[in-house]
Amino acid sequence: MKTTQKFNQLDGFQKNEVLSEYAMRDILPKAKLQFTKEYEIYDAFIDHLSPVGEKLRSWFEIKIRNGAYNDYLLEDRKLQSLLKKRIVEEKRLGVRIKLYYLNFTPSGTYVWDLDKVLGVETQGTNYSQKTTAKASAKIQKACYYLSTKSAVRTFKYIIDKEEIIKTIELKEQESK
Repeated sequence: MKTTQKFNQLDGFQKNEVLSEYAMRDILPKAKLQFTKEYEIYDAFIDHLSPVGEKLRSWFEIKIRNGAYNDYLLEDRKLQSLLKKRIVEEKRLGVRIKLYYLNFTPSGTYVWDLDKVLGVETQGTNYSQKTTAKASAKIQKACYYLSTKSAVRTFKYIIDKEEIIKTIELKEQESK
């Protein structure tokens, strides 16, 4: 079966996982990225050293957005889950963990340092209960509105689905 057909058979969540893995490798080609299993609280991580030689692990929560906006949402519930898990994992691993929120959008790629989001006021808004739900009942969620101007890093990178599929196909041909 052709890669395009396989890709098209995936659900939206699975498609975004494939696209985000390849896109992350495009924007961070030298990093030794590792991707988590399905339904982990974060999507990817990198073990590295700080400029002063401290061992660090950086976690990435990744979103692919279909629209371009001045602000992007992060649910407070997601941030609180990341913070709780970080406390446990820092003790277990003996390393400091940095938290990043990365959004691929039609206008570029934005990265926020989530430690800098702490202390910012949340806003309550009505949203679908699940990200993938289109017509479900709305519930009140506490969210952070993150301005593209407050991103700690911006890339001019825009996901090109067809190009990523071509890359996958080439890798499959090379492995045969």
